[in-house]
Amino acid sequence: MNNYNAEAVAHSIASRLWTEHSLDAIDDIFTDDVEYRDIAFKMSFNGKSEVQTYLDSVIGSMPDFKEEIDEVLDIGPGIIVTKWHYGGTYVADAERHNVWLPGVSVIHMRGDKVSLNHDFYSGQAFLDAIGQGHHDVDSFNQLLESAAGQA
Repeated sequence: MNNYNAEAVAHSIASRLWTEHSLDAIDDIFTDDVEYRDIAFKMSFNGKSEVQTYLDSVIGSMPDFKEEIDEVLDIGPGIIVTKWHYGGTYVADAERHNVWLPGVSVIHMRGDKVSLNHDFYSGQAFLDAIGQGHHDVDSFNQLLESAAGQA
């Protein structure tokens, strides 16, 4: 028997974190040692504080970021798969780009909290949407790291 409701977990992540930007919800949703991966951009975040930093950076570049759930599958003991789409206005260097893309998450539960969340979507489609399609994911990550080092 599960200690969670798959629909409630998926909608809590989408609404509380990504749409309402209620970052204090991290404590309610994730285990202390959560592993969160953005597969498209080959980024991994371990623990609540790293997830907080990641969410802050995403919302910082897309202040109106939101996520909507299309489908939730509770596929086995402690494993949820969600199909979703996300979007918002990506803001960089006074330019604005509308982004609206689909994705899938694989979520592992420990009790009633998320212990692993892997997000899958097209990194290249995101780069195209923000006018950076001439970069591949690796070179874009290097560009971001370089910019962060100069800040």
